[in-house]
This record gives sequence, C-alpha cells and structure tokens, in this order.
Amino acid sequence: MPEVPSFSINVIMKDEALGRFGLMTQRIRDLGFVVDHQDEDLGIMSGKLPSNKLAALRALDGIEAVEGNLGIQLPPPGFEIR
Repeated sequence: MPEVPSFSINVIMKDEALGRFGLMTQRIRDLGFVVDHQDEDLGIMSGKLPSNKLAALRALDGIEAVEGNLGIQLPPPGFEIR
C-alpha cells in the first residue's frame, strides 16, 4: 500500500475550545498529526498531517481553521537582492 503524503498545516482552535486544549491536542494527534509547535494561550498548532485526514480534522468540534503552512525562507545576511 503506498504511503499517504503529509501536509504541513496550521490548526487554529475556536476561542471556546481553548479550555480543553489538552483534549483537543490529543484528538488531533489521534488523527496522525505530528506537532512541530503549539501555543496553548493562542490555541494554535503547526505540524504535519496525512492528507487523507484533513476532512476529519476540519470536522472536529472546536476547530476554527486549518491552513496550509507556507514556509518562508529569508536570504542570508548580506545577500544581494536584484
């Protein structure tokens, strides 16, 4: 069976879900989410999720948004911009 590709995403929780951040985090991890960073105060997480689990994540009660994580890479100091 081929491996399912993963997406780098940001997950934003609804304000009313912040009081159950630990439970929400566990439910999200149960879907196969691998956490790179999380901020309980803001209710956000970033990491990777198998692409076939995106719909299930979006359907979780307490999820405000799921967005693609578009990494930004800055040039090294002193790099000449043309």
